[in-house]
Amino acid sequence: SQNASPEEVVLCTTPWAGLWMLVPLIIQSAMSSAVGLLRWTTRTRIEAWQWVLTIVMWAVLGFRRFFHLDDFRHGADLGLALFTGRVRLLADSTVWRLIHTLQPESAEAFYQETAAEAVPLNVPQGEEWISMDEHVVGFFTKLKPRPLKKTRVPTRRRSYPAIRLYAPFHLWSGRFVGLVVTKATRALSQVLPTLVAEVRRLRRRAGHPQPRKVDLILDRGAYKGALFEQLMADEGIRFIAMARATKKNVRQWEAVSDEAFEAYQPEGERNPNLKIAETTTQITDCPYPLRTVLIRDDTPETRQRWRALLTKVSAEELKPAEVDATYRRRQGHENGFAELDHDLAGKCLPKPYRLVREANEQGQKRKTVGTALSPETMTGLHFVAWLRHWAYNLVKDLGAVLGQRYATMEVGTLVRKFIARPGILCLRGDQLRVTLTPFTDSAALDGWLRKINEQRLAIPWLGHLTLQIEIAPTPVGLAADLKAVQQRIIANSPSL
Repeated sequence: SQNASPEEVVLCTTPWAGLWMLVPLIIQSAMSSAVGLLRWTTRTRIEAWQWVLTIVMWAVLGFRRFFHLDDFRHGADLGLALFTGRVRLLADSTVWRLIHTLQPESAEAFYQETAAEAVPLNVPQGEEWISMDEHVVGFFTKLKPRPLKKTRVPTRRRSYPAIRLYAPFHLWSGRFVGLVVTKATRALSQVLPTLVAEVRRLRRRAGHPQPRKVDLILDRGAYKGALFEQLMADEGIRFIAMARATKKNVRQWEAVSDEAFEAYQPEGERNPNLKIAETTTQITDCPYPLRTVLIRDDTPETRQRWRALLTKVSAEELKPAEVDATYRRRQGHENGFAELDHDLAGKCLPKPYRLVREANEQGQKRKTVGTALSPETMTGLHFVAWLRHWAYNLVKDLGAVLGQRYATMEVGTLVRKFIARPGILCLRGDQLRVTLTPFTDSAALDGWLRKINEQRLAIPWLGHLTLQIEIAPTPVGLAADLKAVQQRIIANSPSL
């Protein structure tokens, strides 16, 4: 009859059915329009959506290497393949080839489109602080000549060929807003003008009301007199930076009288011997006297007696204790990158160099004789690195739509609670129905899933099927009948 409901076809079961909860966020993001900007220098039948979603899925689930995709190919997990718009996951060699043949202009256009969306616009007064920091990513190769200079990799305590990731972090929104990739020899003090220009460019593109006004929090890597002179001369910049305890600086700090200090007990600090004062410091190569919030530790035989914060913020805007409290917020940047690294394998990136191979007698290039740095490999590295950071923002956005309790959760917790959840994918008419097995905190999804299902969002990379997500009323699987399990298994097991 005409009123008969469409027949439901079970497509597959998947242990990562919760991954589909990211689809509404992806569809409603700038990703939808940015994917169409991608182009390659060689011909390919792979669609941009399929390739990009493969990298996003790879990042969210914390896969460390592209060849790990082979464990889920050949029908091993149809749910992951359908998420990328295919019936079989891309081979790792295909992913690599598309990374190395990506047109730089299209990759830059994609990056600007998606990074500008991360810029928060409705920010409360005084909450525009952006933390700037560097993170070293080492590449462990013995091939020579090395196109990358060596630098110390903190996690290995040795020097390796490496690159540096500079990802500005908005402390109020808790999101990465842009990315700059440089060689290992480029310090924060050298890259900071580029980072400021990048933040301003993304803000203009996002329609920020004050794109040139930038509030910066900097660690010791930015300590350089010529740089502070430049920051002081820029009317649109305010900053709080950690000073280095050079001999010249320490002499100035020791000259501050004891009467200028007062007892200081910041929140969460157990040291009762801290004192705080306000002074100015004249540093080398900077003609401006810099307002300094000076914190002294009077603990006997302490290894770090002085901690000084140089700032362009006036005393009327922030008192000394408030300057210190604001600077301490940069720990959010460190925590954010730690989550990216440990939960989303943020440092597992493509090699920034190309392997140089020598042909044998049969003309087969199987022996690698060296490495070379090329613009194509750096373009691919920046693209994949940004998608890692974008995946971090995406998972945090999922927590934000679920409510305040989940907005502050770490990305690893959100992935474990909501994304790494089993379920069934079914096709009913023009609907792709994702049914999740009930779990702890699944009730938190009810309101948001109701709104998403009412919107009837079309999935552009799956023939515009309508996405519907639901939570099953009872567990689906071998343990669905708990009474039968208790009577037939538990009761007949003496050891239990």
